[in-house]
Amino acid sequence: RGMGNPRNLTLVYAAGQGNAEVLGLLLDRGVPIDAAYEQQLTALMWAAGQGQAEAVKLLLSRGAKTGLRDDRGLTAEQIARQAGHAQVAQVLAAR
Repeated sequence: RGMGNPRNLTLVYAAGQGNAEVLGLLLDRGVPIDAAYEQQLTALMWAAGQGQAEAVKLLLSRGAKTGLRDDRGLTAEQIARQAGHAQVAQVLAAR
C-alpha cells in the first residue's frame, strides 16, 4: 500500500536521508505526507528511525500523524527510541 507511486517512495527516502529541501518540494507538490511504504512505514517513521531531527520537525510542522503504527505496531516515537535516537523521540513525544 502506498508503494505504487514513485513520489511516495521518494518522500520516504528523502525523510530517511534528512533531505528537508526535497521533503518540502514533494509535500508542496501534493505527495501525501502519511503515505505508507513497506512494512506500513511512513516518512515520519523513516526519519525518526534514522535520527533525522530536522526532517521529523518539518514533517510534524506539515501535519504528519504521530499515532500511526507500522506492521510491528510501533509509532514513530517508538521507532526512534528503539534505534537509539532519544532526542528525536523527545520531539515526537512532545506532540
